[in-house]
Amino acid sequence: NLDIYGGSQSGVSLVGSDSVLVNSSVHDVGCSGVSIVGGDRPTLTASGLELSHLTMTRTARLSRTFTPALRWSGVGHWVHDVSVTDVPHAAVLGSGNDALFERLSIARACFETNDAGAFYSGRNWATRGNVLRYSRFEGIRTREPTSLGSPAVQAIYLDDQMSGWEIYNNTIVDSVQGVLLGGGRHNHVKFNRFERCDTAVHFDSRGIGCFDAACYPLCAGGCGSARQLWGSVAANDTDLSTLGGSMVTLKPWATRYPALTTLVQDGSLGDPVYNEIVGNSWCGGGAFLNRPDDIVKYTGIVKLNTKDMKCLSSSVPAVGT
Repeated sequence: NLDIYGGSQSGVSLVGSDSVLVNSSVHDVGCSGVSIVGGDRPTLTASGLELSHLTMTRTARLSRTFTPALRWSGVGHWVHDVSVTDVPHAAVLGSGNDALFERLSIARACFETNDAGAFYSGRNWATRGNVLRYSRFEGIRTREPTSLGSPAVQAIYLDDQMSGWEIYNNTIVDSVQGVLLGGGRHNHVKFNRFERCDTAVHFDSRGIGCFDAACYPLCAGGCGSARQLWGSVAANDTDLSTLGGSMVTLKPWATRYPALTTLVQDGSLGDPVYNEIVGNSWCGGGAFLNRPDDIVKYTGIVKLNTKDMKCLSSSVPAVGT
């Protein structure tokens, strides 16, 4: 039952294990609202950290980007019944393993930024076991003029090969893009509803030819920025020494995520394989999927997605101050 506001830095930091922040609000702080860090990646030991019935609004008042309302890393967090509104950049940003996010309500995020996501995670093949479900996103649009190109923000952003997410039974209303899959493997986008999104699901095959097993772990030649991306992926796995190294072939990693044991031997690492986009519905807005042929080409599954004739949600209020 805390009411936290007015500080120039962040609101709350939970570090360690078995701590809970419940029935509280964080608002009008200079940087992030809440950060949670805990658990042990080498042993995949869950943190037991929990955020429950939390309201966050107007965070990042001073530092406007990369200070999300919720920043997270580690293993085994549970975040549920959390509301985030009126944030200029990401509402939720981080990566880790075996985290469960459910019943989130996120509105009017990313309104001052571009190439951003209200819910963002990226650049890692090994952060598996994460779930985002039963959540609602509204009004995820850039409201300020862009200096280069056109606005490109999304409700859910899996960036640069991010893999292993289960995203299901969410509702996304009035977003530039609903879900962005920037390559990656074993991402499942199922039974979600998209209303008045310019594009419901964006899929691309970034990384093709730049992560072949023959040149693992560093691929030179014409990879350009993708070679730099490989450095980002490896650097994020601070507990693994090298992605695909001995740790992921041993228990508990090999038992929990068997697909990682053959990742390096599985042909081209950059191919966005084993993704599934199934059972979603959309209405209003533009196309459902920007590149349906590509995802099928790379052994992905796209089926049973249906277009509705009527959108049910009301319009989203203007950005607050």
